[in-house]
Amino acid sequence: MVSGDHGWIGRGRARVARRDGRLYFEIDGVATRTGPARKAVAELCRKEYRGLGPTFEPFAVSIWIEAPWTDPARRKKIDADNVAKACLDALSGIVWRDDSQVQRLVVEKVEADQPRILIEIGPHRAGANGSPDDIRDGLREAASTSIRRPDPTG
Repeated sequence: MVSGDHGWIGRGRARVARRDGRLYFEIDGVATRTGPARKAVAELCRKEYRGLGPTFEPFAVSIWIEAPWTDPARRKKIDADNVAKACLDALSGIVWRDDSQVQRLVVEKVEADQPRILIEIGPHRAGANGSPDDIRDGLREAASTSIRRPDPTG
């Protein structure tokens, strides 16, 4: 069993690292189906990273989808939401019991030479990035201080 902070572990399509209470998974290739990601992560956890078990905690997840997006010869149409769903499903039963435990999800496409997925998983801290009430208060404040246009009728 691996515990504490460590660098990348894994020699196959998937690797895992732990730093400051966060898990990082790197998966070679980009797929919108769960199968390839689940297979790579399951193989990693079965062979090289034993002892990682699902918990019932809420999670915050960031996913970076790396690929040569600007190269027309190598570009593929990849929907970020489908890649995210495949990643979350692949980690079900390994990191969390069910992907409904993910309380915050950020997905971003990033320019890179090789297609790859990087996933950062950490504990979710409610309100760490503001709340809906903060947003509404800010919008109300902005509306009350905005420049008023002259009334065309009077």
